[in-house]
Amino acid sequence: MPRHRKPPEPGQTSRVYLRLPSDVLERIEAKAKRERRPFNRILITELALFPHLDRQARLGELVKDMEAVLARYGSRITVAELNEGLLHAVDEALAARTDDQLQQQLDRLRVIRRTMLESERRATTHEGE
Repeated sequence: MPRHRKPPEPGQTSRVYLRLPSDVLERIEAKAKRERRPFNRILITELALFPHLDRQARLGELVKDMEAVLARYGSRITVAELNEGLLHAVDEALAARTDDQLQQQLDRLRVIRRTMLESERRATTHEGE
């Protein structure tokens, strides 16, 4: 029949026997030696960090998600700004009085459109990451 442990009183400690893998044991021993603190204190401190590590991992996930949202938002702003420039260039091309002026505005339209396509490509590439 298994032995049942009585829960410790608040503020009291309990004796626990652990089997640690050698790499974990070596890491804890090295840290205890380096910090000149007892092995047990280092182990307790490390174990106490685990709930915080879960929250920290979740925070990392949220930050990564927010980076993607901001990248998409930034690309939309860029596209909106480029659309304004594109419309302005179209207006200027339509208002051109000479072939030379028209050619200048068509060149400007090509540059703006190429910039838009590159921006869309970057946004698509970033969303896929």
